Amino acid sequence: MKLSNRPQVSQRALDMRPSLLSLIGVVFVLVGCSSRYAPPSADITVSGTVMIDGKRLEKGRIVFRGKDQLPTGGVIEDGKYTCRSWPGPMIVEIRAFHEMAPATPIPGMNHVVEVNYLPARFNDESSLRAEVVDGGPNVFNFEVSSR
Repeated sequence: MKLSNRPQVSQRALDMRPSLLSLIGVVFVLVGCSSRYAPPSADITVSGTVMIDGKRLEKGRIVFRGKDQLPTGGVIEDGKYTCRSWPGPMIVEIRAFHEMAPATPIPGMNHVVEVNYLPARFNDESSLRAEVVDGGPNVFNFEVSSR
């Protein structure tokens, strides 16, 4: 007869494992979905104007990019934008587009492509900054150049 140091588990305890795992899963979901533990949302309204070469930017896009958050942004129309953002220091990216026919037309497709004409210093390598503050006015006006 072999003696074992392992505790004996009853069949009833083994039958309860799926129920216990389900209960633990429900607790994790409830705690994870609680607003007390949820990360902050991008619920701060930011707005402003964007001027290009001294005139309102007719059509474009603006992006607010924080260090540890997903980027947010919106559309610029007639030089104005309103969108949501996270609080904190943001790098701001602005793009303006010209519509162009594709270099290689696709038979049966009649479409144009949008090409950004602003220099990289206003988007991919942006030096534009904004400090988004919870409860602040958060109005940011930007002047960019097409050159």
